[in-house]
Amino acid sequence: MALVELVVFGLKVGNAHIMKPKASKQKQATSGLSVIAYTGLMIILWLVLSGHYTPLLLWFGAISCIFVVFLAWNSNFFNGELKPEQLFAKVPVYWIWLGGEILKSNIATAKAIWMNKFDPEIFSVKATQKDENGLANYANSITLTPGTVTVSINENIFLVHALTAEIGDDVRSGTMDKKVTKLAL
Repeated sequence: MALVELVVFGLKVGNAHIMKPKASKQKQATSGLSVIAYTGLMIILWLVLSGHYTPLLLWFGAISCIFVVFLAWNSNFFNGELKPEQLFAKVPVYWIWLGGEILKSNIATAKAIWMNKFDPEIFSVKATQKDENGLANYANSITLTPGTVTVSINENIFLVHALTAEIGDDVRSGTMDKKVTKLAL
């Protein structure tokens, strides 16, 4: 319950108690499922990246995963917008695709540097993402790809630096933008 002052024409006329609506059972269930999915993802990620399976390190991993989920819970991360199927289906597929793009761009960047055939350019590209998370994912994906850097973001227009026109054409093609928009986390 929240206490609110009632003011009419600048004069305080009283107080009112306003009850906050409780979350629906469906939203609570989605939030609970998100917590379970996120915890599972954290544990799997820790196990894969750690590579050490001694009892002490497994306990440290479990404690760190629980701590991360606790921090996410306190920051209202599980507000129903996160869907578990996105974590397990869309994200790994995107990471695999991005890894391939990083590899291709790495080869193109090394070739441009070794052959001394680079002509840097700066250009703008429009992002189609609707929220800050999508914009950040797109900007980070551009920057992760060797030979390109997101220099600045102005609303949904990115200023991008590319080492060569070929690498810049990959960003201008819009493929990465479409994939990040489909990701829609």
